[in-house]
Amino acid sequence: MSVWETGQRLKLEQTRWISNLLVYTRNTYIAIASQDKVFGTGWRKNRDEANKPIYWDGENQGGKALMRLRQRFKETHSWSGPYEEQVIEKRYSELRKYVWRRIDPARRLGILRVRGRGIGRRGGSGGHGYTAHSALPQSLLH
Repeated sequence: MSVWETGQRLKLEQTRWISNLLVYTRNTYIAIASQDKVFGTGWRKNRDEANKPIYWDGENQGGKALMRLRQRFKETHSWSGPYEEQVIEKRYSELRKYVWRRIDPARRLGILRVRGRGIGRRGGSGGHGYTAHSALPQSLLH
């Protein structure tokens, strides 16, 4: 794990916008949705259980390492100009759209909707009722 953490630290030191983004997350808990029981939460991101810490049987060492790095970077971080934080805030807002979260749109809007199919089965509503985006726009990859 220390080799991976060192690699992440070097990447963050060399790529300012990524380190800024990590610092900008403030105290958000970071979890790695991976089936790896040491590195991740033990659940793939496309499972309901991935967003419910009570079900995690992984150690999430990857997420914990990123949070340690974030704390280390926060101690010495300063914004280089008046607009740098605004640029990161915008990029953070754009990237949040692509974070995998199982959210039932009806629930989010406060509408109660009951489906006959899938209630009571593992996985909730038979794989429906969530939002996700599968690809990042090219502008975010650069």
